Amino acid sequence: MLFQQSKPVGIKDQEDLDNERLTEIVGAIVRYRKAEMAIPTQWIEEYNTIIERIKNNPK
Repeated sequence: MLFQQSKPVGIKDQEDLDNERLTEIVGAIVRYRKAEMAIPTQWIEEYNTIIERIKNNPK
């Protein structure tokens, strides 16, 4: 019997990482808003950076 070697697990592509990170950022913003806490500017900046990257790299 011949065994076929499967491919090793690779890495997620940037689009998947960006989408996951956006979900994390938005969730954190919602939680902070509900707690009536200030949203860290780094989160807003990162959110905007990811949105720009997505806009500039259409499929």
